[in-house]
Amino acid sequence: MPSLQTDLKRLSLVASATRNMVLILDDTGAVQWANPSFEECTGYQLPDIFGKRPKDLLNGPATNPEAVRRITKSLHRAEPFEEDVLLYTRSGMPFWVHLYCVPIGEGQGVAPGFISIMNNISDRKHSERGLRIAASVFDRSDEAIIISDKQNRILDVNPAFSRITGYSRNDVLGLNPSILSSGRHSPAYYRSMWQSIEGSDHWRGEIWNRRKNGEEFIELQSISRVHLDEPGNYYHVASFTDITELKNHAKELDRAANYDDLTGLPNRQLLEDRLKSARAHADRQQTHLSVCYVDLDGFKAINDRFGQTAGNQILRILAGRLARALRSGDTVARIGGDEFGVILQSDQHDSVYECILSTINKPIELGSGTGNVADTFTLTASLGITRYPADNADAEGLIRHADQAMYSAKEKGRNLLHFFDPQLNEHRQKRREQLTEITRALENDEFELYFQPQLRLARQQRTCSMPGIGVSYCAG
Repeated sequence: MPSLQTDLKRLSLVASATRNMVLILDDTGAVQWANPSFEECTGYQLPDIFGKRPKDLLNGPATNPEAVRRITKSLHRAEPFEEDVLLYTRSGMPFWVHLYCVPIGEGQGVAPGFISIMNNISDRKHSERGLRIAASVFDRSDEAIIISDKQNRILDVNPAFSRITGYSRNDVLGLNPSILSSGRHSPAYYRSMWQSIEGSDHWRGEIWNRRKNGEEFIELQSISRVHLDEPGNYYHVASFTDITELKNHAKELDRAANYDDLTGLPNRQLLEDRLKSARAHADRQQTHLSVCYVDLDGFKAINDRFGQTAGNQILRILAGRLARALRSGDTVARIGGDEFGVILQSDQHDSVYECILSTINKPIELGSGTGNVADTFTLTASLGITRYPADNADAEGLIRHADQAMYSAKEKGRNLLHFFDPQLNEHRQKRREQLTEITRALENDEFELYFQPQLRLARQQRTCSMPGIGVSYCAG
C-alpha cells in the first residue's frame, strides 16, 4: 500500500501536470504556490508573486467589481465558492476563468488556507458572446430570417418574419417555406434557384410571395446553405426584405419620367428610347419602320373657345383611339400639346397612315364641361412621315424629320400627309451650308476680286472686264 508521502508526491505531480491553473493560498489569501499552467497562462512566475494576493495581480479595467467583492467575502468566511471572472495576464491581455476555490486546514492535516483551481473559459465566453450577438441580430433584424433543415423544414423564424408575412412562429414550425408561394413563378424558376444553391451554396433574387392574409408582396431574398462538421449535414438560412413599396415607388418614378400624365401615353423621352430599340431591331431583321408626327389642325381655337378642360378631354379621347388603332409592336406617344408621335414597325405602313388620319376625323362628342347640350367636334390632323433606313438618322433625327414633314403637310392645306425626302433634305442642307459659308466669308473679307482681259482680234480692241463693269479702249 502506497505511503502518505508517495500519495502527496503523486498529488503534487497531478497539480503540476494539469492544464488547469492551480494556486495554493494561505489563510489571508496570499499566494503560496502556483503550478506551471498558471505561470504559463498569466506570465507570472512563482517567485514574483509569492505572498501577494491574486486580486492585486490579476484584476484589470474590465474585471467585474461585484465578482471581486463576492470572492473576497467568501475568502473572509472561509467558504467554498465558484465564479466566472475576467482576469488579466502580466502583459495586460484579458482572459476568462471559471474559478473554484475551497478552504483547507486542520481537517486535511495542513495549515489553514485555500486551494484555487481556475479553468480558462475564454473560448466558451467568446462563443457565448458570439451567440448572444447572433441571437440579438436574429431577433432585432429588420430582415425576415428563416432557418430550415436539410429537408427544408422550418426550424425557426425571427420576429421580422412574422411582421412581414403575418405568420407566427408556431404557424410555420416544421413546414416548408413554400407555404408563402404566390403561384406567380414557374417550376423552372424554382429549379434554377435550387440548382444555384446546390452548385454554389447560395442564391439571391426577387420572389413574389403571399402573406397569411392573401396579400401578395415582392421580396429580395438570399438563401445560403450552411454546412456543419458532420459530412452531409447542413441547414438553410434564408433572409428577405419586403421591397413592394420600393418597387411601387420605382414604377411611379418610371411613369413620371416616361409617361404623359394627361393621356397615359409614352412621352417623348420614352418614344426616343423605343425608337432606338426599333432601329436596332430593324437592322437585325433587315426590315424598315416609319416614324410619324401628328399635329391636330386648329386645336388652339377649340381650347380658346371651350376651355382647357374640354381640350384635355378631347386629347384623352384621341389618345385612346390612336392607341387602339395601332397594331401590336407599334407605339403612339404624346410629344406635347396637341402633337403625337408614332412608330410603325409592322408591314403595310401605307394603310396605317390613312387609318391614323381617319381615326382623328371621327366625330367627338363631349357631354360635360362645355354646357348642358353635348358638343360634337370633327377634327383633322397633319401627318409627317419619315422612313428608316431610307432616312438613316438617329432616333432624335427621325423625330425631327417627321416634324419637318408635318409642317410641309400643313403648308399644303392640312388634313394631309407628307413624306420626308432624305435626298431633298441633303440637297437643302448642302445649300444652307454653302450660304452659311458665303455669309461667313463676306463677313471675314475672304473674297478676292480678279480681272480677266478680253480681246477682240478682228477689231484690234482689248477690253478689261469685271462683273457689272465694262471698260474698253483701242490698242493703237
